[in-house]
Amino acid sequence: MIFRELAAVSPVRVAAVAQAIIFAVCHGNLLQGMFSFVLALVLSRVYLSNMSIWAPCAIHCGFNTSAYLFQMLLLRLAAAA
Repeated sequence: MIFRELAAVSPVRVAAVAQAIIFAVCHGNLLQGMFSFVLALVLSRVYLSNMSIWAPCAIHCGFNTSAYLFQMLLLRLAAAA
């Protein structure tokens, strides 16, 4: 939604980078921020392709789910070692 508002008043590339920075900063730490920045750029591109928020939401959900599952896998492997 931030992207759509920024794109209405600035060039699309500027809007994409600005919303990616906002998205990254909101995640609160450097590592998550770096991943979030790249993900936000991808999500803005997906939004532009579909002009719908549903595909970016689904991708964001999938990304968060895979990160959670990967973290659980690492914890189990560490506990087994």
